[in-house]
Amino acid sequence: MMLPENIIFIFCLPLLFMSNLPAHIKELEHIRALLNHPAVDHLDIERRVNKVFRQIGYGRRPFTFNFEGLYRAASKDQATWFNDPSGRPLPERLYCPPSRLAPLGRCNKAGQSVFYCSTENGVPVFEVRAKLNQTVVISIWVNRMNASGEMEIPISINGLVVGVEKIVSTLPDGAWLKNFLLENDDIYKSSTPSAVREVDAYIGELFTESTENVKNLYWFTSAIANVLLYKLRDPEGGSTLDGLIYPSVESKFSGQNIVLKEEFAATHLKILGAPMYKVMEYDADQSRYSLRILGGLGNDKSDGSPIWKKTHPKYGDARYTLSPETQTLPYDSKAILAYEDEE
Repeated sequence: MMLPENIIFIFCLPLLFMSNLPAHIKELEHIRALLNHPAVDHLDIERRVNKVFRQIGYGRRPFTFNFEGLYRAASKDQATWFNDPSGRPLPERLYCPPSRLAPLGRCNKAGQSVFYCSTENGVPVFEVRAKLNQTVVISIWVNRMNASGEMEIPISINGLVVGVEKIVSTLPDGAWLKNFLLENDDIYKSSTPSAVREVDAYIGELFTESTENVKNLYWFTSAIANVLLYKLRDPEGGSTLDGLIYPSVESKFSGQNIVLKEEFAATHLKILGAPMYKVMEYDADQSRYSLRILGGLGNDKSDGSPIWKKTHPKYGDARYTLSPETQTLPYDSKAILAYEDEE
């Protein structure tokens, strides 16, 4: 059911504050209020978002970002979830779910498969909200053109950073992404319309909201993501985007998330490895983990098929602390740990 454009709602924001907002932000707040209406649907939300973006001429120049590797995580109560009945690993379970199984997410509609990943290897552990005693597998993805066990050729993504000022404000001085955005992004150019900057700031705040605070939040954020990914075009090249970069809420903004179109991931990415951990300690208040390495995904030397391997004895009962202050786990230069049958 499509609601009338002029339907009036009482907003949660103070009326005095609302009266001082620019028209496009008022309209976005209007959409946010509609999330609680029983007749609203996802397509209606997306239509309204697209209308706001068209009205302000939301055009921003994407950039080509290069990453050696990208990281996903899955966390389950039973380690057997990652295996077939014979105990062999199912690497496809580390990939994004098929469309028929894809739940509503921050950047996707229900039934729409996308590839969520992160720029740091520890960030996805926060994103999947791993719990005490669960098994966590962190998969490492590289450019499909790389030879086995290599990551020299980077993953090149035609992407857009959303919530630019939010990301810049949370990054430490000297961080490459902070410097890059300050020097190059349209948000910091005087020629960029104020409406575009204001809407991006609004998106930055919205994408860092908790679902506990905003009912049906993902209807709104996924509608914005779909408009950006499928309807916004590169002003220079005319192509649509491969993905979006946005701040990681669960890691307390210590890292960035990336959402990629499933067709891009299927065409350009392959799995390099996947260390497996057990959550030994978890402090929810501090978002702090203690993880014990169990092994990882490797190849059977006899036929090259995927198998789980134990880590090399030199690691012993290795445990690693993961927190917003230390959001990376210690891998070697190829991003995977040595296994028991390796030198």
